[in-house]
Amino acid sequence: MIFCRCELKGETFAGIMRAGQIHRLKGSDSLIEAISGHWEEAPGGTVPVESVRLLAPLPDAPNIFCSAANYADHVRESGLKLPDKTRSNPRFFMKPRGTVRGTDDPVPIPSASPNSIDWECELALVIGRGGKNIPTEEAPAYIGGLLVFNDFSDRHFRPLADRDDGPWDPFFDWLHGKWHDGFSAMGPVVVTPDEFPEGISDLPVRLRVNGVVRQDSSTQQMIFNPSELIGFLSRLVTLQPGDIIATGTPGGVAAGLKCPFLKPGDIVEAEIAGIGVLRNRIVAEASL
Repeated sequence: MIFCRCELKGETFAGIMRAGQIHRLKGSDSLIEAISGHWEEAPGGTVPVESVRLLAPLPDAPNIFCSAANYADHVRESGLKLPDKTRSNPRFFMKPRGTVRGTDDPVPIPSASPNSIDWECELALVIGRGGKNIPTEEAPAYIGGLLVFNDFSDRHFRPLADRDDGPWDPFFDWLHGKWHDGFSAMGPVVVTPDEFPEGISDLPVRLRVNGVVRQDSSTQQMIFNPSELIGFLSRLVTLQPGDIIATGTPGGVAAGLKCPFLKPGDIVEAEIAGIGVLRNRIVAEASL
């Protein structure tokens, strides 16, 4: 099943994508109920895919959790040591819902910190049913959908040039650099796990900037797999339907490649096989 949020002539609605057509769903334009398994098609509500604009699938996600340093090739390019999974645990941070953008939406370069904006293509899990202390072996049953997520990141955010640095300032600069408007791009659709009969443990993950391939890896590079991420996270917090868990990015970020960071005019295309291409144009903040 492929779920989407759409806009047509100023109207927004939730739908299912089948064979080039969007079948409207009854109710609001939220996808959370549909991803949870509760949906009904609206009679006579079919429109061609090319007639709609795809919107961010889950702007109303209750929480956006992001896994840090969870791909072996990204850890290596960062100059870090691979963790021993028997003696370590996943690490998570969160992003505000106001950072969400959809495919073909512009992503602004923040005027306060314009010079070190990076990309991170990620597979994101969408929780279909809530739970607490979920056993790892049962975690796949809690995944309601999958989408492409681009965790845009400001690598050198520093709000005050002459600041007196405290011991935790570098960490918070890194964290705050994830929170700029537009830095949680997602889409283009939500695909249910049953569309992946071979599983999701070896999905190609790619990202292009202006047509140049920058990231070319696979979910096989994950250190903690999706089930382990869900199991650990659910020990900390009760997961809710619609929660997003971005599972980390592979190697090939600008900081690792030592290539130019993003600038206005760039086109970023994040792609995961079986889900689609999430495309965003980079713009200057003042131009929005």
